[in-house]
Amino acid sequence: MTSSFRLDREFPGIGRINLVSGATTKVEHDSRNALLTKLFKLGMLDHLRAIRSGELTITECYHDDMEGRLEFSLKRTALRRSLWTMVEEWIPTSAAAPASRSRYDSAFKFLRRAGVLSEGATVADLERVDWRALFNAGLIGPTGWNRMRGAVSAFLSGVLGDKFHPFRRAVVSHFPKAEEPERVPDLPVGLFWTILNHIPPALRPCYVTMVAAGLGPKEFVGCEAADLLPDSFGLLVTGHKNGRKGKTPVYFSEALWPWVTAAVPCSVSKDLLADHWKRACRKAGRGDLRLYDLRHCFGQWLTNAGVPDALIQTGMRHRTAGMTRRYTKQVQRGQTAAAMGTLLVVPPLALASGA
Repeated sequence: MTSSFRLDREFPGIGRINLVSGATTKVEHDSRNALLTKLFKLGMLDHLRAIRSGELTITECYHDDMEGRLEFSLKRTALRRSLWTMVEEWIPTSAAAPASRSRYDSAFKFLRRAGVLSEGATVADLERVDWRALFNAGLIGPTGWNRMRGAVSAFLSGVLGDKFHPFRRAVVSHFPKAEEPERVPDLPVGLFWTILNHIPPALRPCYVTMVAAGLGPKEFVGCEAADLLPDSFGLLVTGHKNGRKGKTPVYFSEALWPWVTAAVPCSVSKDLLADHWKRACRKAGRGDLRLYDLRHCFGQWLTNAGVPDALIQTGMRHRTAGMTRRYTKQVQRGQTAAAMGTLLVVPPLALASGA
C-alpha cells in the first residue's frame, strides 16, 4: 500500500501549508517539498497562497514546473471560476475602445443565449463546447461568428494572462473561422453627392475627405491640424489596423485640398459623423449603406476608373494584393455581364412571343 506523504511548512507572510503532497515515492515528495522552497525564493507568493487555500494543487504546480511553464500554474484557478461572473468582470476593461467592449459584450450574450454552456459553467467548460456543431447550427452570421470567436480568444488571453496559454490555444484551435462575404457597397459617385445634400453643409467636407483618401472613420477623426501638409497637399494619417499602423502620408489633388482643410481637424465625434451619414442615406433611399463604406468607395471608384491594382493597394495601405482584388472582381463581373449581353441578344420574335 502506498504511503501518504504530507507537506508541513511554514512561510513568512503566507502561514502554514499542511497538506498531502500527492507523491507516491519519497523522491517525488522531496521534489515537491523543494518546489515550495523554490516558489518562496522566486517571490511567487500568490502560488503559495493558492496552494494553501486549495485553489491550486501542489501536483498541478509540480507538473507545470517539470514542463517549464510554472508561470501558468496560478492561472489554473481562473479555469475553475464561474464563466459568466468572470465575463461580467472582464467586459468593462476588455478593450480601450467602447465599440470593442460593446462587441465583446454582445458576443458573450449570444453565447449565453445559445444554451451550449449552463448558468453554472466554469471557464474550463469552454473547452467542452462543440464549436463546430454550434457553427453548423447557423444561429449567427459569419461576421457575428468571427466576432464571437475573437471575443472568446480575447477573454481567455485576459484571464489567463497570455495569448499563448495552452488552454486558450486549445479552445481556439477547435473554433472554426467563418468566411465573411466581401463588402463592396453599391454607391456610385452621383449617389454620393445626392446623399451629401442631406448632410449639414459644415460637415460635408468630412465625408469628401474620407472618400478621397480611403480613410476609415477612426483614422479620419484622429487627424489634427498639425497633420496637414499644405506644401504637398498631403495629410498624415495614423493607422490602427495591422498593415497600416503608424503615421502615413496620403495625398490629394489641388482641387480637393480646400475640402480637406475645411474637414481637418474634425469638429464632431466619429459616432456623430456616422449618425448624420446614416440619416442622410435613409433619406436618399439607401439605409443599407454604412460610414465605413466610404473607404471601400475609394477602392471601387479608382478600379472602375482603370487605376492599376498596385496603386490602389498602396493608397488603401492593404497588406496584400488579395485584399484589393475585391474591387477588381466587381469590374470583371460587370465586364462578364456586358459580354454576355452582347452574345445573348434576344431575337425580336422571342420578345414578341413572350409578351
